[in-house]
Amino acid sequence: MTAQPGEPADRDPQIVALGVQRTIDVLQAGTEARGLYNSLAWTHPQMPSSIDAMVDAGSAARTMSGSLPRMMIFDSRHLFIGNHVLAGAEANSGWHLTDRGSVAWAVHVFGALWNRAARGSSVPVGGATTGRQRQILVELEACYTTQQAARRLGFGERTITKELSALRTALGVRTPYQVMAWWATSPGRDLP
Repeated sequence: MTAQPGEPADRDPQIVALGVQRTIDVLQAGTEARGLYNSLAWTHPQMPSSIDAMVDAGSAARTMSGSLPRMMIFDSRHLFIGNHVLAGAEANSGWHLTDRGSVAWAVHVFGALWNRAARGSSVPVGGATTGRQRQILVELEACYTTQQAARRLGFGERTITKELSALRTALGVRTPYQVMAWWATSPGRDLP
């Protein structure tokens, strides 16, 4: 289980490829892998193809906007976290914890974050919606029905249905509930 909270940055392509290959090797050996990524990962040139390659090999990926802690958990016995103790330490320094209680707590936190996150998609999350779709999603989020949203926005009900169908197709999901779960953590919420 890995949580990568930061905005993606350009990295040495060989290092990225090595990390992807290591994950694929672990997956082929029968290990389960799950990765939580900052929602902006889908907008960075290196990330979508890397994540897609790992997902194609059997990994699971989800995205979240907002705050999540950086962590890696192996076999529910080893927890690696960033440094929150030593002031002035190297930027990439951290801690390896094997205390059963600490690791169990981290597994619980990861699971809670995983359940709140949107399923991974190579659709550029920030640009996945049109202005009209965002208007509709805001109305649905406020608990208006599609009929009420159509009336409030001055659209026909068929327009609402068509826009939601197009969004489901773009996101690769089947139900309006899945769209709303994705919308809950989408950075597109901040777009006009």
